[in-house]
Amino acid sequence: MRKKRKGNDNGVVIATVIIALAFVISAGYLLGGDNLVNAVFKEKSEGATFYFLSTDTFDDSTIARQNAELIRLRGGAGYVDMREGNRVILAVYPDEQSAKSVYEKMGDNSIVVWSIDIPSVKISMKNNELNRAVEEGLEYFDIAFDALYTMSNSLADGTMSIEDIKVQKSVLISRIEEIKSAFYENTAGANDGKITEIKVAIVTCLALVDGVEIGGLATTLSSLRRQTVQLVYCHSALATALFSE
Repeated sequence: MRKKRKGNDNGVVIATVIIALAFVISAGYLLGGDNLVNAVFKEKSEGATFYFLSTDTFDDSTIARQNAELIRLRGGAGYVDMREGNRVILAVYPDEQSAKSVYEKMGDNSIVVWSIDIPSVKISMKNNELNRAVEEGLEYFDIAFDALYTMSNSLADGTMSIEDIKVQKSVLISRIEEIKSAFYENTAGANDGKITEIKVAIVTCLALVDGVEIGGLATTLSSLRRQTVQLVYCHSALATALFSE
């Protein structure tokens, strides 16, 4: 089991995390590897694994939140995961290679790489029309993750500007709205808990995308990364619920 950091180490941990993170962001490394996104999602029917870069766990949740704020100011997600201790997530990746590449470039033993497996969310309904509607509805996640991840990469490496992000955000919202409208229409009258859970997931996705904060470089980058992390967590919860039913 990984050893938790004690309270008197927290100041040192914050300092080393921020120094390493500042280097990584300035070098444009934090969300590299977008060329691998399509390859990952071709295997979505078999489930997927996502990799997180985060601090180690903190005993003190207040220190974790302070750490998160500092990380956000430098463009990291700064999302506090309290499920297995207080650890602060910097970013999420669709493949192990990208996560480990960034980890190795950071060279900081206060940063860790870990993963979650998301089971397949392919489910069988009572007729082909509903099956098709569910399959199309579930595309929300692939589309949203791919877009947010790409926006993060492109903003970090300078190939997209803040104005470009505004446009891409609007385009993504419109695309998810289309998926939502079609799903509601195609499942009208279907009395099934799975349908309801997918509807909630799509609405949640819309809220996350709409919640991307547009400001300066670090603010926008941090928000994109944080919303991407939350999107993965929400989809994991949906997939687990549907898989277990």
